[in-house]
Amino acid sequence: MRYFRVFFLLIFLMAVCTLGSDLSPFATHAKFSLDNRDAEGKCCLPAHLVLSLSSAVATIEPPKGPMRYSWVEINFYSFSFTPQDVAAARSGNTELLDKKWRAMDDPQAFNQGWASIRLALDANSQIQQANVLVPGYSCTVAIFERDLRNFAQEYKFDGKGLRLKSKGSYLCDMKSQGLGTPKFGWDIDLTTTVFAKAPRVK
Repeated sequence: MRYFRVFFLLIFLMAVCTLGSDLSPFATHAKFSLDNRDAEGKCCLPAHLVLSLSSAVATIEPPKGPMRYSWVEINFYSFSFTPQDVAAARSGNTELLDKKWRAMDDPQAFNQGWASIRLALDANSQIQQANVLVPGYSCTVAIFERDLRNFAQEYKFDGKGLRLKSKGSYLCDMKSQGLGTPKFGWDIDLTTTVFAKAPRVK
């Protein structure tokens, strides 16, 4: 009888390990921040953000636009992925994950629940533009050669696997939008699979 218990315990542990390895490709530790003194005391937009995000999914869209760039979108979330979230991520469908984030009732949890990095890649998979997005704000942090060199301390993309290490900050001129000059900060160290982005449900 004791041997049967040991056998079933081993089966259980193997199942737990298998589930953990299935979820771990989406686990990460990414930090983002935003400081915007111009938004202090004003309605609707956060003036200061500090985000520590534990999950990420990367998707890619086929080349489009006049420059024929492919866009890699890396969405970071504050929650660990459930098996349902994993299935959505593997199919390139981030709508379910975005919906889960937007459903957060607590304003602070909402403002600290999501961020995104979006990369425009040329035909050789080299970064030509980098955008950083946090709740309420979006900024192109690298488009000129010097900024692009500084953006990624490590970068490799072979069409399927992505390696990206990037730490930096950027003072973004958003006066034309009435948003002042917020300072964006980010610190990411990511190795992940990139999935084809699923078309949006209309």
